[in-house]
Amino acid sequence: MKIYITSCDKRVGYARKVKDMLKDSPYEYFFVYGQTNTKKIEPYIEVDVQEAYENLPEKTFCLVEHFMKNFSDEKLVKIDDDNYLDVKKLGRYETSPEDYIGHFHEYKLHDWYDPYFHWYKMDNPEYKIAKKQFELNYAEGAVCILSRKACEKILKDGREFFKNTPETYMGEDIRVGMSLNDPFIVKKDIKISTGLTYEITEDFTAIHPVNLLVFDKLMATKTNEEKAEVLKKYDYLNENHHRLQFLKKVRPVAS
Repeated sequence: MKIYITSCDKRVGYARKVKDMLKDSPYEYFFVYGQTNTKKIEPYIEVDVQEAYENLPEKTFCLVEHFMKNFSDEKLVKIDDDNYLDVKKLGRYETSPEDYIGHFHEYKLHDWYDPYFHWYKMDNPEYKIAKKQFELNYAEGAVCILSRKACEKILKDGREFFKNTPETYMGEDIRVGMSLNDPFIVKKDIKISTGLTYEITEDFTAIHPVNLLVFDKLMATKTNEEKAEVLKKYDYLNENHHRLQFLKKVRPVAS
């Protein structure tokens, strides 16, 4: 099992926290950067993609390709640099039969349409358009564990979906989800619902999104109950919390 962490030059602080989190990991891991001239956190790979939020789908394809070309492991773990990961709990998934382990949504057309989705992260104005309406499969979650079979599908169908929808931005989690919408891909959902705006796996293996302060607090905990208390106390630092406050301001109120 290999772990890949998507990061960028603007988030050195987050990468350092993740490296500290993984210092005793039995698994080899890599930070994944696009093209940049600034300092990177080792160990890393640099992929042939310009560093931009809207290029995350291609960046994801590149890290999957790196895994497939360089290793024979059966599982790939992909996280972002604002994910807390309890590495001690990953062992149970090494031999699990599923091809995709994470959280998997299926959105119908009327559920998805949201012109404000991720606008605040876009560098390129051409992506700031109302999203085209698709029936979407969205591979969301604090952690995504992929089999080699799933990786093959992502490289083949994910890139094809990317090419066929150039007129609108679709996040990397959506492209992964669309490519894995296949009856031969076995999926396991490990997400639970909570009263908080964090995304938390059922056994607290992973938590997202985590502020720098919250990283330290979570790494000092020993039980799931302690983790829950930290999240409750520091929920106001959660990016999802602020995102919801933003959407309340910009979305029109139904009459």
